[in-house]
Amino acid sequence: TVESPYTPEELVTLADTDSTLVDRGMFEADRDTGFTFTCENMDSTTSYDLFATLVSEYGEVVSDHVYVYRGIRSKDYDAPVIVSFDTAIRSITTTTTGAVNASGEAITVNNYKGTVSVMFDEGLYFKNTGGGSGFSPLVSSAIFGSAPQGGTLNPEASVVKNNLLFQYDAGVTLEATLTAASGENNNDAVARGFVFYFDKLINGNSIEMVADLYDKNGNQVAGKLVLNFVENKADPMQSEFTVTFR
Repeated sequence: TVESPYTPEELVTLADTDSTLVDRGMFEADRDTGFTFTCENMDSTTSYDLFATLVSEYGEVVSDHVYVYRGIRSKDYDAPVIVSFDTAIRSITTTTTGAVNASGEAITVNNYKGTVSVMFDEGLYFKNTGGGSGFSPLVSSAIFGSAPQGGTLNPEASVVKNNLLFQYDAGVTLEATLTAASGENNNDAVARGFVFYFDKLINGNSIEMVADLYDKNGNQVAGKLVLNFVENKADPMQSEFTVTFR
């Protein structure tokens, strides 16, 4: 039996201003009959405790016991949604490809250095299409491997291990930092987003997930995340990634 921090009398008179209170109310229940009730204002990423006691139809306490149900979560029917997406170009280096055009001029290509960030509204999980029915949390080891390599583009970033959870074009330098989901603060927290630091990126390069994205309740995003880099010929500093799912 789980002990309640409240007596029946304290529970009935619990003030609405109590900072720990999410919802309260009364509902009718008959002896030996099942019942249902609805709680509002619950966050799908948070666990809650439910406290209940019996009162008369006039609000008088008729029980000396408080029933406690711990670890209750609301049902989440919504897949993770992107809430922010941004590309920032830091610098551009122009190099020759070694080829020439019809006029005999050297063909050049722009190499981009910068960041792209993608943030979702909740923690992310993934499931490989290769088999298995379980979901794995999107944590640092899923992106950087079991022995992360420190980044050179940002001292707080780690090198994204190619073809682990993300794949990207050869020759590109790619590092990342993760943003933890709400309520996650351990050393291997579930991420709700990431910031990629890139260098030597050229027009048409992409960063792609090799697995489908979900939330912890199994609600699936539209597919695998794909970030495609599109060069702005008129103003290269305004070049940016596009985001799609496939």
